[in-house]
Amino acid sequence: MALRLITSNKSFIVQVNSTQVLADVDAEACKFEILKHKKSYSLIMLDLSGIQMVSNSALKILVEIGTAIADKSCRLMVTVSESLNKIIHEQGYSEVLPCYVGVVPISGASEDSIAKSEIDSNIFFKVTLPAIRDNLKIYAKKSVTFGEKFSCSQENRPPADIAGVGGFFCNHRRGNLILSFTKDSYLKIVSSIMKAQFTQIEPIISDWAAELVNSILGKVKSDLRSDGFIFSAGIPTVLLGKDLEVMYSSRATHPSDLVKCSGNFGEFFVELVLTHSD
Repeated sequence: MALRLITSNKSFIVQVNSTQVLADVDAEACKFEILKHKKSYSLIMLDLSGIQMVSNSALKILVEIGTAIADKSCRLMVTVSESLNKIIHEQGYSEVLPCYVGVVPISGASEDSIAKSEIDSNIFFKVTLPAIRDNLKIYAKKSVTFGEKFSCSQENRPPADIAGVGGFFCNHRRGNLILSFTKDSYLKIVSSIMKAQFTQIEPIISDWAAELVNSILGKVKSDLRSDGFIFSAGIPTVLLGKDLEVMYSSRATHPSDLVKCSGNFGEFFVELVLTHSD
């Protein structure tokens, strides 16, 4: 476990880089940093979005943090996973620990008190396209060039036969990252990854659509968090079928934003769909 400490004008962020479990020593480290800085900032954010489980003693340390911050001059926000949010509520600590699942709302806080107030497509693509380039180079030994970002309505999206879809939260917005492939481009990329020739999208290779999304979102998460964003992602899924038609919620931004990715494999599209989380 390692802590990442991020500061802005009025806010102090403690990000816990952990895989699953918050141990006592990790909770004590959070408590030490937060109590040390509570007099210097009007907003303290504790990012536990990567934590799925917590020991009883570590949970009590988190409660001690919440109790120490309560009624003071600074405000505490805690971002958590769904499972950790459930534990905190079941134990009756939700009043002491103001939790937000994967997202930090900015209602009631000034823009200066949030390290980054909102993600938009320009910021997202700035870190996503390099992540796509790096993943294709590492996994498939393929080079890729990117077209200009363009907007597309649901009715005239580029054709696709398989797509990887990954949901995420970033500050007070939620979204989906979609990689859409035709059969030919997907088979060329995956054949290169697997070092075997495939002529049909078989079960053994269909999961690569989700795996690529997962790996890309992992890099996006690291880059955005280093810039002060609160970011968490779910488990990607695969959509498979001839001429896929993806239907979006009425809350989604329309049109969505896409970038064409081209190489000797042909082309595929990376698509971003954003909504507000409230």
